[in-house]
Amino acid sequence: MFRKSSWILVAWCFSLSFGCQYSTGRSSNAREQTECECSRPATTGVSLRIVTCKEWDDELKKYRGHYVIVDTWATWCGPCREEFPNLVKIHRRFRDHGVVVMSVSVDDPKAEKPALAFLQEMQADFPNYLVHDPALEWWDKWQIKGIPIVLVFSTEGRLLRRFDRDDPDRQFTYAEVEEYIAQLLATKNPS
Repeated sequence: MFRKSSWILVAWCFSLSFGCQYSTGRSSNAREQTECECSRPATTGVSLRIVTCKEWDDELKKYRGHYVIVDTWATWCGPCREEFPNLVKIHRRFRDHGVVVMSVSVDDPKAEKPALAFLQEMQADFPNYLVHDPALEWWDKWQIKGIPIVLVFSTEGRLLRRFDRDDPDRQFTYAEVEEYIAQLLATKNPS
């Protein structure tokens, strides 16, 4: 029988091969990456709040009346880090049109400083959360198999669409998320 550390090693190897699939490991060079990021100047207006799943649900309720885009990511996930600038671009395009972008990090709470440093580097001046999730409730609640994953919620807080990379032959792009939001807004406000 495998010990927990063996499973983490297997998950880590799998995530290197196929993206950041359901795992709790970190890349071997995560420490080097975060040390470099922390040395960059901080960006004001960027914050990171540690929450439980229940507290995050309460946060989502605060944004009723807005479309909400939720990006789940982690500092140890290469594709997440690579795509994050596209999330910031979506935020900047739609923030004045009733759309709220949120990020939810699934990093260990001990990684709060590297996660915040990354968000500051990205100038992610929207709500950012780090889910303290020892029981993997966040992963189970949204049936997450891998990250990044983007969830889009209606103005009533109902899940409208999920963009995931569960199918290796059909990987979403952030351009698709952007196009979907543009269509939602066009439908809401026909010319």
